[in-house]
Amino acid sequence: MVIFSTANVSPTSTIVSWKCSAPAKGILFFKKANSTLDWESHYSPYDSEIHAFTLEGLTSDLEYLYQVYCGTIGFATSFIQSFKTLPPNDFLSNINGTKGIWIFGGIGSSGNPISQVDVYDPINSVWHSSVTSIPSARAFSIIISHKSKIYVMGGMTKSSNGTWTAVSTVEEYNPSSNSWRTMNSMPVNLQGGVGISVENEIYLVGGTTTSDMTTGTILNTVLKFKPELGSTGTWSSYTSLTSIFARVDLSGCGIEGSLFLTGGRLYSDGNPYATSDAYIPSANATSSVNEASISSARHGAAYACYKPLPTDVYPDDPAGLLIAGGSTGSNISQPVTSISPANLFDYYKTGSSTNSIQAGPVIPVSLYYSSMEISYEKRKAYLFGGASAINLPQDTVYSIGLENPVGGPWEELNVKMPVARFAHKAVIINR
Repeated sequence: MVIFSTANVSPTSTIVSWKCSAPAKGILFFKKANSTLDWESHYSPYDSEIHAFTLEGLTSDLEYLYQVYCGTIGFATSFIQSFKTLPPNDFLSNINGTKGIWIFGGIGSSGNPISQVDVYDPINSVWHSSVTSIPSARAFSIIISHKSKIYVMGGMTKSSNGTWTAVSTVEEYNPSSNSWRTMNSMPVNLQGGVGISVENEIYLVGGTTTSDMTTGTILNTVLKFKPELGSTGTWSSYTSLTSIFARVDLSGCGIEGSLFLTGGRLYSDGNPYATSDAYIPSANATSSVNEASISSARHGAAYACYKPLPTDVYPDDPAGLLIAGGSTGSNISQPVTSISPANLFDYYKTGSSTNSIQAGPVIPVSLYYSSMEISYEKRKAYLFGGASAINLPQDTVYSIGLENPVGGPWEELNVKMPVARFAHKAVIINR
């Protein structure tokens, strides 16, 4: 099996990466989709499972075709794939958007969902506020960066009478054009789940369909979305071959085609858990490995996956999952009616033979439902907002170095978020 992807798509360049099933030499062919000229090629003379090539000098706003090989040219490792370069763009350049961290959704100080989208530029340590707005303000959404676009899926809206309702709404944001469009709705209402982008598809697991998780959790169900199939994407729903955690507000993200899952609260009683697992879309099953548990049972913890590419500034850093904060209390409602915020931080180095999660330095403040993302240029993880008490969102930002995540310490930045929020999501578009 080969896992391949494009990243850092710009008007004139992109990165094509793939993983072979065993160490092998890597070969990449590419050309303009409308060209009759021969394919151009890149060749790696070294045996490796992971290969990545930066393609530069491309024509803006144009579709390209590519195909990757592991070992020899005689046997194609993938079908012909495509990507499209971005149009010439001043908007993204002005906000350093391809290297920025985007903040979507959540609940503000008023207790209402937030539509305002802000971008943090970690290179210059500045905020760009209100760069766009989510057409339908939501919290507890599953928000995924997929092929240089951002998908806000499901979540909860709040009516004028104060009632929170789970929704199936899906909206796509295109940073290159700073525009939104409504996609096909999910097969069910869903909030509090997690997801992964794999090649041309998005997979979602976990969560619940109602505000009372005891009545709406979907057991062992996988939702698959193909954004490019049809005019507004196509959804399908199917049952996993093995049991998936029936939990809400898990922490989880994808590395090398697997969706790591940990924590969350059980649908039947709202109790938090510390156990972990991984869902593998290509096998439609969970991992056969007994994944390590986090240091303490909790839900609503911030999470981020660190997955360096060979073209990054620090390509040799190990991939890993970071989990910070959360609540150790039990609750069956969404939004919760009480929390016990935690200041815990855990680090899981994926691919390690030890299969262990290490406890790292505590966060300076206990935080529930903050959000975390990575700056690969700065070699840091950033923790944004969260609630320090029930319905008390914060606007603080903390960072931790990734050269030694368990060494720390966490440091508070001297720049605040434009809007205090919790139950939001931080995303980047260069992965």
